[in-house]
Amino acid sequence: MKAGDFLSRRLLIIISLLCVAIFLTSCGKPVNPSPEDTSSTSKNTMSSGASETNTSYSAVSTETSESGSMLTSLYANSSVPVTISTRTTKSATTASSLPVVSKPTSTTADTTITTTGGQTTIPTQPSTVSTVKDPWRAPYDLAAIYVECQREVERLGVIWDDNLRIDNSGWTGNTSTYAITRYPDMFYLKDVVWDIIHSEIGFGGVKSCRIWFEPYPQYPGDYLIYFLWMG
Repeated sequence: MKAGDFLSRRLLIIISLLCVAIFLTSCGKPVNPSPEDTSSTSKNTMSSGASETNTSYSAVSTETSESGSMLTSLYANSSVPVTISTRTTKSATTASSLPVVSKPTSTTADTTITTTGGQTTIPTQPSTVSTVKDPWRAPYDLAAIYVECQREVERLGVIWDDNLRIDNSGWTGNTSTYAITRYPDMFYLKDVVWDIIHSEIGFGGVKSCRIWFEPYPQYPGDYLIYFLWMG
């Protein structure tokens, strides 16, 4: 073989290898896809993913209230990604859901007051109703009446003599308690007796005296009043 032919062949081989290398280099460069190609690619990817899982839902919305009620709406077989949104709403507070609060009660009785703190007993004051009988009102208490008469006589400066009776002394009076007993709103026995004592002693000449109640035979419980005296 001639030397010229050998060189020519080697040159063709080198050129061929260079062409192959250039071609391989151009095929290995990354190709930038256009926006439209990107959109279509993502759509195809989503479609394929949906077909492989065979479960896709358009939206699941759940509305939960504090009262415990739940409303769910579900749409199936859609090609859009699954979206789950949860919203909590406060239901209006009704009178039935409010806690019942016991109000303090305050109850007033005659002797007890009930409060939230317990039971307090308040002692009541006893009624001060006089139970002492007036001796000058019927039925008359002669012993108490004589004590008061003696005190009044001695106050006037005259001696009280228990021994005086109608048959051993001078006397005046003979006043009956009949009307005084039956008309207590009009007459009071003490006023009548005091008038007798003051008027008789006022005349003068009386050294000792006393008041005497003689039972009235016709009217039991009534008396005849006498002023007995010694000068």
